Amino acid sequence: ISANLPYISSMPRITKLEPQVKHPSRWSIFVDERFFAGCSEEMMASLNLHVGDDLSTQRLDEIREALGMTKVRDSALRYLARRSRSESEMRKYLERKGYDSSQIDTTIAWLQEKKYLDDTQFAEAWVRNRQQLAPRGKRRLMMELFQKGIDRDTATQTVQRGISPEEEADAAYKSLQSRKNRYRGMETLEIKQKIYNFLSYRGFSSDAVESAYERFIKDLAS
Repeated sequence: ISANLPYISSMPRITKLEPQVKHPSRWSIFVDERFFAGCSEEMMASLNLHVGDDLSTQRLDEIREALGMTKVRDSALRYLARRSRSESEMRKYLERKGYDSSQIDTTIAWLQEKKYLDDTQFAEAWVRNRQQLAPRGKRRLMMELFQKGIDRDTATQTVQRGISPEEEADAAYKSLQSRKNRYRGMETLEIKQKIYNFLSYRGFSSDAVESAYERFIKDLAS
């Protein structure tokens, strides 16, 4: 007789797995006919979830932890979608979102493993983009990288490797091109002072400033 009785479990059970209407790539998990959580199809496969699975307390904790990590990863990936980030920027962002240190450490390690987070690549891209869009001297670039949380050795090596003395001097000269009209008619000494102040503030070396000034004065005289 007992062989014909229905199987009864005191454990929670997965009763439904179905794709979400608004987000077909995500699935809803129902436990004991109640919505439990949503997750990606990849995560559902990774967790090996099936309708009818009985869930022990340990198994429920494992699923909650995995889904919690997915939430942290999704937050990190959305943050990266805007632009590349340094490790320090990412860590501070996830801390502001309220995730605990263990989740953050695990997520950052995962991002680094996937090559989504790399301070050297970030520094190289920062220097490259700055030189293309808004030229700065080496000192200013290193300061900006420090502010982004890049360590001193990485910042220094990246800037020194990425910009030669000749390229820095050329960048300083190009920075002056939009200022020609405002300097016309001024005394040479006044022009020199303004150019030195302008370029020094942007972090250019004294050699780069001197080279740019000499080229610029010749342009004004021609």
